[in-house]
Amino acid sequence: MIATSIDGSNSTLDLLSTLLADPTVYADKLKALTEATAENKKYVDLVGPASEILATRAKADADRASAAQAVVDAKAQADSIVGGAQADAAAILADAQGQADTLIAQAKAQKNESDAVLAQSKASLADVKRAEAEARAATAAANAQAQSLATAQIATEALQAEVADIKAALLAKTQAFIEGL
Repeated sequence: MIATSIDGSNSTLDLLSTLLADPTVYADKLKALTEATAENKKYVDLVGPASEILATRAKADADRASAAQAVVDAKAQADSIVGGAQADAAAILADAQGQADTLIAQAKAQKNESDAVLAQSKASLADVKRAEAEARAATAAANAQAQSLATAQIATEALQAEVADIKAALLAKTQAFIEGL
């Protein structure tokens, strides 16, 4: 360090002698120096956070760019997933429609078959009712014939009894005639 100034005076030495000669001046100068150091330390401390702010800004810019790229990537992936899901949904829908069409065709065929069976059943029922009516009529006719036969049998039995009586009377007369001869 240079102890003398350009003009030849020795300011450092003068300062030291002044400070040592008067302790209050020394204390005031020390206090002023401490305050100036504290004030300068504030600026030095601010330079640290300012550089941190710049670093934080740079990191925030990098993060923002990274986030923007992540959004672009996520959008592309979402578009791909949505496209795939739409294709899958269309395939499932087409398959379901095909199955529904097949089921509808089968149901129509079964309905037509059921309608045919129902018509045949109705015709068979009509035939059964007609046959039942004919059977009742035949039963009534058979009962009437049976009644008629029963009446005829009674008449025949009465006639047979009468014929037997006539025969017995004729035999008795023939016997009497033969005996009278």
